[in-house]
Parts: sequence; C-alpha cells; structure tokens
Amino acid sequence: MNSDSLTRHSLSAINSVIAGFHKNPYTFLYESDIQCALFSSLREQINGHVDVPGTGNNKYTLNLVYSEYLDNIDIVCLNPEAIRKLDTSSFTPPKKYDIYIYSLPIFLGIELKYIWMGYKKGFNILKRDFLKLTKNSALIGKIENWIVLGFIQRNEEASSFLRDADNRWRLVLLNSVDHLNDIYIVTPNEIYAAQSESR
Repeated sequence: MNSDSLTRHSLSAINSVIAGFHKNPYTFLYESDIQCALFSSLREQINGHVDVPGTGNNKYTLNLVYSEYLDNIDIVCLNPEAIRKLDTSSFTPPKKYDIYIYSLPIFLGIELKYIWMGYKKGFNILKRDFLKLTKNSALIGKIENWIVLGFIQRNEEASSFLRDADNRWRLVLLNSVDHLNDIYIVTPNEIYAAQSESR
C-alpha cells in the first residue's frame, strides 16, 4: 500500500467508527472500546503487510496496524515504504533479539481520549497527546503523520469541553475527519477540528 491508499483507508476506518459512535455513544463505555473498534476497522481496511528481515535467515511478516506501539501510541499504521527503504544495517539487533521490529517507522500514529459521563478534564488532555506525537516527541522522524481523537459521550460534557478548547484553539465544524495531522473532537452529534496558529 502506498501513502495515498493508507491515508484513504485510515480516514475511512476512522469515519466508520465515528458513524457508529454517532448512532449510539453508549456502544462505547470505555476508551478501550473505541480503541478496539478503531483497531478492528483499520485492520479490516488496511489488510496489507510488510516483510522485515530478521537475524539469520529469519523474516518477520508484520501487519501494518498495531496497538500500543512504540511509545505506547494507542494505534499505529506502520510505514511500509519507509521500512522497505531502510538499510539492512538498521535491522542489526543490539543483542540476540530482533527488538527493532517494535520501533519501525510509522505512517500514522493515533492517540485517543474518551470523555465519559461526569469527566471533568479539559482540552489539555488532547493537547498533551498532540505534543506526544509531534513537538515534544522523542520519536520525531519515526512518525510521518498523526491524529488525535477526543470522543465525548454526552452533550453535557461536550459543551464545557468545547468552550475550554475554544479559548485556545479555533474549532472548525466538519462533516467528517477529512485529513491527517489534526486534533478532532467528536461529540454525540458533531465533529470538530481544533486548530491553533501557534502549532
């Protein structure tokens, strides 16, 4: 799969989970429920793999989608083009284990947050995930694209959360998640991109 195909399938999987959330937010009681649904949807739509050489004559055939990968990024899609271009010396294990398969280049890193009934934290929880994947990341250079998704179960929590974001970031109402490298807030009925000029 090339970059365009990975982007298209990733956005399609994300929007399919959002559509399910909009039908009934209580299908998802915990953040892990959303993570599982998105992981499944991504694995279904991005069903390719990449071969990575191992020590000796070994070879690892890896899926492109993983959870809790690298620095515990919620969900990632590996970058098969970048992996294929790596010099084979990149695959030399420091010891007897091929642990480099746990830190390969990422095409897309996704961080999730779930604001459920009674949750009081504000927009900063999404900003921290944004920084984890971008500016403050020790992994810069390993992550080509990113998305931060904040799901809000009830409108009661959504209104104060959106007000908090609006003080620091410009909110843009969207019909769907239509591009990578942004923060998205998904309420029971709407989708917003949170954009800051200071990024």
